[in-house]
Amino acid sequence: MRQLEGLSLVVGLAVMHALRKQGVSGVGLKWPNDLLVGQKKIAGILLELVGDPADVCHVVLGVGINVNMQAAEEVDQQWTSMRLESGRVFDRNLLVVELGLMLQAYLERHQRDGFSASHDEWEQNHLWQGRAVSLIAGVNQIDGVVMGIDNQGALRLKVGDVEKVFSGGELSLRLRDDS
Repeated sequence: MRQLEGLSLVVGLAVMHALRKQGVSGVGLKWPNDLLVGQKKIAGILLELVGDPADVCHVVLGVGINVNMQAAEEVDQQWTSMRLESGRVFDRNLLVVELGLMLQAYLERHQRDGFSASHDEWEQNHLWQGRAVSLIAGVNQIDGVVMGIDNQGALRLKVGDVEKVFSGGELSLRLRDDS
């Protein structure tokens, strides 16, 4: 389980660089597993553990990218696509090749050096660094300011005068209205 720390964040870096190489500028990261252009979601990441975490298990990486979308009435949040951001149609096969190369490089680095090797790069590309946010966990809401992430990829929030750390699970991060 220790090897999985920060894995979704590392995958986010790979996706971000693949999108940038395809010509989508302005794409950045939102903790824990989204990629945005401005305030609009362009991609998301989902990791699922299959097997017994105490024994043999595998991680399934799910990456969803809005490639050539132009309209979607059923989406309940602000979104964009590679096509809308660049004004051109993308070949999904070329994107998959680029993404595969980026994933290979970042996953090898993660396996060799752990998440701490990607920590600074991730924080530099986190769009909500220093912003006032609300962290939502079920019915609970915690308001704070994003201080960054720790070396395991957990979110560091300043809540009042205290730093608190939150990791993965069913957490949702939203910008506060006054941010």
